[in-house]
Amino acid sequence: MRATTISVELRKLEHFSLFVIFGFITYFFGILIWPNVSNNEVAQMWVYEILITTVSIFIFISWKKVNGQLFSLFSIFLFFFIVFNAGQFIFWSIGIHYISNVFNELGVARHVRFMDNITLLKIMIVTLPAICFCYAGALMVKMSDKTTRKLENEENVEGNAFKKNLLIVSRVFFVISYVVEMFLTIENARTAIMLGYSSLYYGDNISQNTVFKYISYFFFPSIFGIIVGYGFSHKAFRNLSIALIPYIVLNLLIGDRGNWIYFALIWVWVYIYIVCKDESKIKMRKKIRRIVFWAIVMLLVTNVFTAFRSIGLQSVNKDEVIEIIKDLPLNFLKPIFEMGQSARCLGIVIQDSLDQSWKGGNTYVAAIVSMPLPRLKVLFGFQDGYFENWFSQSYLNIKNYGVGFTCIAEAYLNGGLLFFPLYMFLYGAFISLVCDFRNTINVNSKRAFFALSSTVLLITSCRATMELSLRKWFYGCLLLYLIVNALSCRNKGAHTIKISEDK
Repeated sequence: MRATTISVELRKLEHFSLFVIFGFITYFFGILIWPNVSNNEVAQMWVYEILITTVSIFIFISWKKVNGQLFSLFSIFLFFFIVFNAGQFIFWSIGIHYISNVFNELGVARHVRFMDNITLLKIMIVTLPAICFCYAGALMVKMSDKTTRKLENEENVEGNAFKKNLLIVSRVFFVISYVVEMFLTIENARTAIMLGYSSLYYGDNISQNTVFKYISYFFFPSIFGIIVGYGFSHKAFRNLSIALIPYIVLNLLIGDRGNWIYFALIWVWVYIYIVCKDESKIKMRKKIRRIVFWAIVMLLVTNVFTAFRSIGLQSVNKDEVIEIIKDLPLNFLKPIFEMGQSARCLGIVIQDSLDQSWKGGNTYVAAIVSMPLPRLKVLFGFQDGYFENWFSQSYLNIKNYGVGFTCIAEAYLNGGLLFFPLYMFLYGAFISLVCDFRNTINVNSKRAFFALSSTVLLITSCRATMELSLRKWFYGCLLLYLIVNALSCRNKGAHTIKISEDK
């Protein structure tokens, strides 16, 4: 047993060293060629595409070796991290492109901002070491998780008290947040059907109910609180899944591919690796096949509605339906290409040298300061409002569309060419620290709830700046965790006093 543990620790160190060394090599080489990048160096682009693809594949292989399983909470995060920042580059490396009448990939599309070969190559020069350093940061945390692993294997009296109180508190928050979330989703569905998807975020129909917005932050964490509180029972999982069907169907009608997609993947992981962990391999294969089938159906349905969401379902005509049907064979590629469009944000920052001209302060510090309330950062001299909104609506002058942002673009915005690797390293370490979770035989309730809630709330930072993700995490995870922990400590204190009195 000890020899196996030493072998695993050495493997972690070996993989950590490999990614750090390769990250520094690609980083320094990128700095050297940065000033001399020309528009005709397409061959270099292909080399970077291959390297990004190879590194992305090896990351998942590495995670399987150091973590013991490929499909985990952190690997779900890694998937979206790579897709949003490098999805199109990976497809390009194997000769797959997506160009249609309604959608064009980077390097072809001219909406928002055209990305020429110089910009595309520079995006890849930044993205490759950024991926390496992000994963190296995660491995650094993994190498120092001996205490965490010990705690995860212990479910003591204090853990049982936490689980009991977590169930009580989560039920209350779930009922309240479910009503609010369903109300908001129904309103959004009605607006999207009438006026189009973009009207949900731009125009006169935007909901500004702050109380509802903050209550909605508890929705997904309260679901995980209930399932953890019930000890990941089949019955609790089934009942919660049934309750979520109306929410998912309405989001499908809207054509939304947002937070519910992240939650769905994590929910499937919980089902396969924890709820059904004691079932036979034959039963699990059948269940996985059913999950894959319904995932494909949902993907096709979502893509069809997404195609209509910009104009509204009431405005659909025969020609548009025919166009969508023609594109059905490409429906499995289009989501990746659409998500990969987010790399454009880094391209714009590079083209405009926004890392040097941005005067709004370090967005990471602003995000941490404003975790409880958005306006707190203004007291410290930071710009009011979300950076993404300023970037799309004020800087790019986009009125009916938002380009979002990415975690790599934010690292480059704050650190520039010299310091973005450090920010990506810290980003990967933070995500791994709060999201990694080993589904051991005796699941630790505290760690399970904290990791599941952190993952579903922080995964959105892959395609945005950290501010909103950290605020959701502060309320939906930290606050809920502290409330339950405080109740558990209070009950423990009362129990201790009672024992003393009896003596």
